[in-house]
Amino acid sequence: KLAMRDQRELVDMLTEKEVRVAKLAFSHMDVNKDGKVTELEAKKAFSDYFGQVNMNDRRRCSVIESYARHATARAMALDIKDTGAVTWPEFLNGQAKFIIGVRPNPTQ
Repeated sequence: KLAMRDQRELVDMLTEKEVRVAKLAFSHMDVNKDGKVTELEAKKAFSDYFGQVNMNDRRRCSVIESYARHATARAMALDIKDTGAVTWPEFLNGQAKFIIGVRPNPTQ
């Protein structure tokens, strides 16, 4: 149901806290703080993140590279204007349905 809604409507449904957390994630990837995340910046951020996973086998490197490659491709797919970088509005628009989707269900 969320995927069928307009992106702007989904962004408007986000709480201030959800927007702040999303901005923090975006800022972590925006290494040079120019307001855009390039593929290189995304790859570094995801490699660092997945590199923290505790895996004690010899496949660790290839698994981390695979996860980072997949996450980077997903992040760069948000580059709607095809500029080679993802802007904050593109990031927030692209992530809104996922942010809303992981909200806990209210108890009745």
